[in-house]
Amino acid sequence: MKVIINPSLGGNDTGSINGTLIEKNYNLEIAKKIYDNLKQEGIDTFLVRDNDITLTDKERLEIVNSLIKPGDNVIVLTTMLSSGADSGSEIIYALRDTDNLAIQLTNAINKTGLNVIKYYQLRD
Repeated sequence: MKVIINPSLGGNDTGSINGTLIEKNYNLEIAKKIYDNLKQEGIDTFLVRDNDITLTDKERLEIVNSLIKPGDNVIVLTTMLSSGADSGSEIIYALRDTDNLAIQLTNAINKTGLNVIKYYQLRD
């Protein structure tokens, strides 16, 4: 099992700013806490970015792909704030996969009292 954490935004792209809350910083802070917790559990974990740098979507994808070896079981987690009224997680799974893991994650997250807005496959 390998977890790759992708803190969204960064560098020139700040995301939302609300008072002292700057989305890119919040995303990175949360990602680092998740990273630390997973490492303590002995889970093979990586950060796409560990500082305030600008990455294009293509660069992010290249980093993620460089961390995946044939036969790896990988979860890619992106931290970001939503600008909508919904609160919770979204789980996106690969087109080549079934929804089994997405359902298991949804059930596990819901049992903690947190919310999964939806799980789905992303075609674009």
